[in-house]
Amino acid sequence: MMLKVLPLVAILTSPAWGQANAPAYPQYTPGPSYSTGTTPTAPANIPMAPVVHAPDGGTRQTVISIAIPMLTGSPFTAMVETEWVKILSDGSTATTKNRRTVARDSSGRVFEERYFLTPNGDVEPRLQALQYRDPYRHEYTNCMVQQHTCYVSPMMQPARTSAPKTLRQPMNPNVKDESLGEKIEDGLTLLGTREITMLATGSIGNTRPEPIVKEFWYSPVLGVNIVTKRFDPRTGSQNFLVNHLSQSEPDPKLFEPPSGFRIVRMQSQAQSTETTP
Repeated sequence: MMLKVLPLVAILTSPAWGQANAPAYPQYTPGPSYSTGTTPTAPANIPMAPVVHAPDGGTRQTVISIAIPMLTGSPFTAMVETEWVKILSDGSTATTKNRRTVARDSSGRVFEERYFLTPNGDVEPRLQALQYRDPYRHEYTNCMVQQHTCYVSPMMQPARTSAPKTLRQPMNPNVKDESLGEKIEDGLTLLGTREITMLATGSIGNTRPEPIVKEFWYSPVLGVNIVTKRFDPRTGSQNFLVNHLSQSEPDPKLFEPPSGFRIVRMQSQAQSTETTP
């Protein structure tokens, strides 16, 4: 004889079960299922058990933006627009954006704003940090706006005197790249490349091969990807656009940390010295 196994929800809501197992408290109608994002509630006269659990580490995802090398003799100021489109479990999407100022002077110093990614970050950005790289003082300065504190760390990376004409990854049998040719945007010659990396079945626990697609439009003069498009099935789509670009010498004040911020010099992981402004 075969037994018919009913889903748990069907058993708990069947009339026969309700009659044979009538609870001592008044009947109530269960709320919507968990798939709707809400949970049933118990009657008001039944005390709820306390919710107790250990702290949770949570989940964190980050976006690594475009790289700006410390390159001498190639100054510019520009805006970087970022858009991150994540694919949710039901197939819908969640989009966050920001836009920020970046600059590099002729000596190779680099300044970058950092903004939070928010749904309306392209029109109402929230400033997070101001970052400075100085290849001659050998310092990297990260100023956290909410803390009004600048952390200064040693940096030994020197400035470059020329940018590579092409950027090629080491030979990898799982990576296929193709040239997209050249185009001119705002007077800059851009070199296009598309890279497709195939994640083999099982490499990240995936049940079938998955592609990671990246597209770059690179300026050999600036040493910067002016357009970057990434698609990764694990994180969705990330798009970066460098626009409002000027190749004039930036204002020197852009490369000076804000006055009034507390300065903390990081000598090592275990030591730091603090300077009050």
